[in-house]
Parts: sequence; structure tokens; C-alpha cells
Amino acid sequence: MQDIVPKKSIREITKPRIPGSEPVSQSNTYKEGFNTKNYLSKEYTSFDEYPHKKVNLAPKEKSRGWFVVFFLLFLTGGVGTFLHFQKSVTVHLTAEKHNLVFKDTEIIIPATEVTTLTVSTSTIINIITSTGTPTLTKAKGTVTIYNANSTEQPLVAGTRLETPEGKIYRLDAKITVPKASIQGTKNTPGSTQALITADKAGENYNLSQSDFTFPGLVGSPRYKNVYARTKGSIAGGASTSAQIVDEKDKSQKVDVFVKKVTEGLQNELSQKKGSDTFIINTPAISSLFEKNSSTSGTITVSSSIFVIKNNTMASLLAKSQKPNENIEMKFASDSTSLSTTLISTDKTDTRIKVSGSTSVSTAIDAEKIKGILAGKSFSQFRELVKQVPGIQEIRFTAKPFWISTFPKSSQINIEEK
Repeated sequence: MQDIVPKKSIREITKPRIPGSEPVSQSNTYKEGFNTKNYLSKEYTSFDEYPHKKVNLAPKEKSRGWFVVFFLLFLTGGVGTFLHFQKSVTVHLTAEKHNLVFKDTEIIIPATEVTTLTVSTSTIINIITSTGTPTLTKAKGTVTIYNANSTEQPLVAGTRLETPEGKIYRLDAKITVPKASIQGTKNTPGSTQALITADKAGENYNLSQSDFTFPGLVGSPRYKNVYARTKGSIAGGASTSAQIVDEKDKSQKVDVFVKKVTEGLQNELSQKKGSDTFIINTPAISSLFEKNSSTSGTITVSSSIFVIKNNTMASLLAKSQKPNENIEMKFASDSTSLSTTLISTDKTDTRIKVSGSTSVSTAIDAEKIKGILAGKSFSQFRELVKQVPGIQEIRFTAKPFWISTFPKSSQINIEEK
């Protein structure tokens, strides 16, 4: 039996319900004060039902999008400009290197390249002395001898002169004193000068001023008319005994002090020479003793070395084996493996013998390279660096990557391997 389904009118078919899209009843739609915020707008419902329709953005949203684009462009330009002004170039290079071996090789160093460094220390010691043979000296000086007689007065060498205190002096040589000159009633004594020496040694015979008589003329009328007076001082008289230092005692005390301070002086020299110099001789030690009094003296101990700049020494060593090598060199390995012996030194040069081995390399002038490259195009690099001799390998790196010329010298770095 055929089932008969009642036909329904299209008006009787119920439309499927979309969640959240309940229709607003007409009775409430126009009701004053009715809150419709929980209901979808017709426009939103239409969008769900017709997704092919475009949504028009508000003018405020469009302006915000353009602002983001302009900000990104500005940021990109600012970063690029900053990097451009912070540009730098690093030059990586390897200098030429030479391995050198020496066996008693003589090296001549110009005197102008050698510097002497000296350090010293001193101390006061007590000394043992003994009294030596006395040293006796007689006072000497010049006198003027007067003669008021009418005839000349001869005086032989050794003639005595006496002071009012009784001290005796003698003429050094024979003299003749001229006679007096008489003009009317005026009598002018004749005079002459002579050297005299004290009869005895000692400082008691030193005089600043005095008159003299001649004891040999006593009892003669000439005694009162022949006399003398000092011309300057009579000096040099002394009677001293030298104190003799006990040499054995002094030597022992000097040796003890030298041994005590030698190591400290050598350490002081090492600090004084610096790391940029090369020692060309074994430190020399010397001592000096000076007597202060009869019971004490001062010992001074000195240590000295000859030094030369490292680069100068490296250049001389390289030139000794490579005569045509006129480039400034520097030590590429430890130079302490070399031993040196001083042969001679004078105002012209210093000669040494060298044994051992070392390595030297070209002393690259970094500032010269910077000056050559500054402001030049990268394409000129290979030609420009040919102006600097002694380079085995060279290359450069630059940042930022888009620059094509070398910046100023202060922005160029030199890295040597």
C-alpha cells in the first residue's frame, strides 16, 4: 500500500535556525528603549550568510596602516645611515719572517745606538786605621827687605830673619839690598823682595803679617837700618800624621757588601731597561771606597749594562746574514736564546759576538698603511699595499658590506698574524 505523504506548502516549511541569529520580534523592534546589543546587526548577518561581500575599513584604520609603513621606512633608513657612519675596515696581514742561526758571529753596533744603564747603592762601614809617618812642611812666603844705610847691604842665602816673638826664618837665596837715596834732609831706604822659609816645620810658623830683624847684624850700626816686613802671608807650615787604613779589613768588608747587594742591583737593572731593549753584555760590578774619617768610610757598589733597542738589534742580526736586507726588523721569537759577549767598546762603536738562534720578521709600520689606504677605493688595494715592503700576505674585511672605499685612518684597524 502506497504511503501517502501529505504535501506541504512552501510556506509551511520551517527555515533552519542559525545560532545567534534569532529574529527580533517586530513587536520589540520599535519599542522605545529596547536594548539590541545582544543581537546581530543585519549587516553582520548578511556577512555570515554572504562571505563574498567585502568589508569596508574605517578611515581611521587606513591611516594607521600608512603610519606603520612610513615608520618602517624611516627605521630602515636610520639604521642604514648609522651603519654607514660607523663603517670600519680591518686589514689582516702576515709579515715576512727569517730564521737566523749564529756561532760566534761578530756584530758591530754604532755607538749612537748603545745606551749605558747604571744603578748603585752605598753604605758606611767602620774601618781600622794606624798612624803613619808624620808629614812635616815649613811655612814659606815673600818679604820686602829695607836698607836705610848709604851703602848696599849684601845678604847670603840662609841669612836669618827674626819676628818679635822670636820665630826664625831664612832667606832662600843670596840678595843685595840697594842703598838709601838721600835728597836734602829726606832719607828714602832702598828695598827689594825676597823669598823666605821658616826655620822649623809646623803650622805655628804660618803668619798673616809681621816685621823682621836680622840677628846677624846685632852689635853693628847696620842692625837698626836693615829690616824686613811681610808681603802677603807666610803659609804652608804643617806637622800631620796620615792615618793608614788596614787594607785587609777594608777588603773583607767591601767584599761582603758587594755580595749582599749584587742580586738586588741586577734586578733593578732589569726593571730599568724595559721590555723594548736588548742587553749586549754581562752586568759589570764595580766598587769604590772613600774614607770619611779615621774610623769610617763609604762603600759604593755600582752595576752597569749596555742596551740597544730590540728592533735595532733584530735589524743588525738580519743584515749580518742578509746584507741586502735594509728593512727594519723585529724579533718574532724569544731573543733570550741568544748569548752575547762584549769584545770592545769606544766612542765609535761597540763590538760583540753572538751565538744561538732566533727568528725575526719585518717591523710593519701600521700608521703608514693607514695613511696610504685612507679614502682610496677598494679596487686600488693591491697596488697601494705594494708601497709597504716586507709583507708576505695581506687582505681586508669591511663593514657595512655595501661600502666601496676605505674610511679615514682612525677607522682602519691593522691586525698582524
